[in-house]
Amino acid sequence: MENGPTIDRRVEPDIYASLVTSLFSSMRSLVAGAIGGTAAALLTAFETGTVALYWTAAAIAVIGFARVLAAVLYRRRGGGNGGVENPHFWDLLYAIGACAYSGLLGVWCLVALTMSNDVAAHLVAVSVTIGYSSGIAGRNAGRPTLVSLQIIFACIPLVIGLMLRGEASYIVLALLMAFFFWSMRGVSMSISNTLLTALRAEKVMSLLAGRLEAALSNMSHGVMMLDAQERVRVYNGRLLDLLGLREGDIEEGMTMQDLVRTCVRKGVISRSELKRLQGEFKVGTAVQIVTNDRRTIAVTVEAAKDGGMVLVAEDVTERKRSEARIAYMAHHDDVTGLPNRVKLKEQLEEAVKRAIEADKSFAVFCIDLDHFKSVNDTLGHPVGDSLLRATARRLSAMTRKSDVLARFGGDEFVLMATGIEDAEEAGLFATRIIAALTQPYALNGHSIVAGASVGIALAPADGRNADALIKNADMALYRAKANGRGTFCLFEREMDVKAQERRSLEMELRSAFANEELQLHYQPLLNLRRRNISTCEALLRWPGGRRGPVPPSEFIPLAEEMGLIVEIGDWTLLQACREANKWPGETRVAVNVSPIHFRRGDIVRSVEAALAGSGLSANRLEIEITESVLLEHTERTKLALSELSEMGIRISLDDFGTGYSSLAYLHSFPFDKVKIDRSFVLALDADPQSLIMLRGVARLSAELGLSVAVEGVEREDQLAIIMADGYVDEVQGYLIGKPVPPERLSKLFALRIDAQAAA
Repeated sequence: MENGPTIDRRVEPDIYASLVTSLFSSMRSLVAGAIGGTAAALLTAFETGTVALYWTAAAIAVIGFARVLAAVLYRRRGGGNGGVENPHFWDLLYAIGACAYSGLLGVWCLVALTMSNDVAAHLVAVSVTIGYSSGIAGRNAGRPTLVSLQIIFACIPLVIGLMLRGEASYIVLALLMAFFFWSMRGVSMSISNTLLTALRAEKVMSLLAGRLEAALSNMSHGVMMLDAQERVRVYNGRLLDLLGLREGDIEEGMTMQDLVRTCVRKGVISRSELKRLQGEFKVGTAVQIVTNDRRTIAVTVEAAKDGGMVLVAEDVTERKRSEARIAYMAHHDDVTGLPNRVKLKEQLEEAVKRAIEADKSFAVFCIDLDHFKSVNDTLGHPVGDSLLRATARRLSAMTRKSDVLARFGGDEFVLMATGIEDAEEAGLFATRIIAALTQPYALNGHSIVAGASVGIALAPADGRNADALIKNADMALYRAKANGRGTFCLFEREMDVKAQERRSLEMELRSAFANEELQLHYQPLLNLRRRNISTCEALLRWPGGRRGPVPPSEFIPLAEEMGLIVEIGDWTLLQACREANKWPGETRVAVNVSPIHFRRGDIVRSVEAALAGSGLSANRLEIEITESVLLEHTERTKLALSELSEMGIRISLDDFGTGYSSLAYLHSFPFDKVKIDRSFVLALDADPQSLIMLRGVARLSAELGLSVAVEGVEREDQLAIIMADGYVDEVQGYLIGKPVPPERLSKLFALRIDAQAAA
């Protein structure tokens, strides 16, 4: 027998419990069935006077009201809320009662049909049983097996009773009843299938609704769903938090405009924000709500499938602040807070366009602090940053709203002054800038005097775009610094020409070094006691290309500014050591080392590499430095010189007597030799004091245990004067020999030896 759709109470306990609850759901039908069945049975008994019918009516009453009592108990145990324990017990209890009641109705029909001839009694019994059977097909549709059992229990006695009457009409009715009951069973199974499908769908929908509610409750975004009439249907708690509202402030069915007005009434947003938001919430838009407590709520509006809208809200306050901060940092200096190079160029381009259109001028000032590096090196970067901020404040105090002050990096500031239209005004303003920045600064417990140099370009005469104006003002600044600092200089066209020449020379120098076009010449030093060439000084030469030979006084400072001097210095050391390894005896080679090499390079490692690459003994290498090396990084320089001295390298102080000469250097640093500058020799004829100074320096150096060399000896009488006191060990100059290429040195050695032999 087909039982229709079934359900496993272990797999789907919740649906099973719902089906059991549906059996006890209609108390009214159970009461009506008990009363109606009992009354109808008593009526037939009274009508026919058959005792068996009285007993049948009593049985129907007992079972009927027992079923009512079971339903009452089920509800009291929580069955009305679907929470009764052991639903299988109640399912079985209901099935027993239902089958018993159906069977009694069938027995009632059988007794009435077989024990009486009262047609009215027959009609009542059959009609009530058929009506009850029709009702159970719908009422108990959730349990199709139970319906089948009830129909069987009611149908079989009824059909038997009809058949036993033996009359044709009763027999036909019996057959019709059998067909009727069979069709009722089919209807029951169909209804059961529909009910079960609905319950399962309800379960899925309930599960989805629960998940949706959980998802909405736990989302970090605020969510609101509107129907096709743009009325609120669903929203989550996060939306209330974002808008600063409470439960109940948003009501289902309210419009977006109602919600916005509620936000105004609750003090979340202002009335001006209300006006701005009018009509803004449309599909595909992104709306930003600015609250009264300065938060920014971003709301995106998307279409829903039912024709409504879904609004997703997010607090983007921190993101907006971060974006604003990033945008600010992209256009401002992080130390001073001033506009940076990018921002200045943007505003400068706009200013140039306006000036050209209005036929007006303005000035661009490049301002450089004169002693910033020494402040940074001696007092540290925190003090250096404080100096930059203080400078920015002083310059800002001198500007107008239409001016733009920017920091270009390092200690350089650029000021665009729109109110200055000619060179005279620009010069006066530059003088004020220099005066303001020359005043002492009190920073971090230090009194600092920085000073400044200023370069000026006038727009649009000196440039019709930002890059040209800044470049030309920077060239004027370079000229001001070259003129002695603490002054200003206006841009002139010849500066650009010289700058172009300088850039060209830089490129040629890089190319010359890369292509090994630089050369070393060597100038001998004569040892007056041994009468031999004891040392040869390596001198860098650049034969040049299309422009011809370039003097060292021009290309060496250029190499220092370019930062190329360290590489050139390493090359010079290696080449000089290799060449010296070919010389006779213990002849030394002297190599000049730039101050930049000490500052930016590692002179100790460079010397070690040169000795290792050439095989020259350390005692045959002499390093010549000028006093400018000693002015910066004293301890670091002293340490490097000490390491070189410990290696056996001789250290020579070159050009002594010029610049910042100090006798303190002679005992503070590990020198082996002092080279007295040629200026003393050249002044011997005209200034008697020069001889006194020459003899004094030579004697003092000798008494300190230092070797003494004199440069610039060009005549025999000069040599004779120098040799008279006996304090000078070596002389150098054209009288001894000019700088020559290495291939001519061997001949010079031979000639000098011959001269000594002749002497």
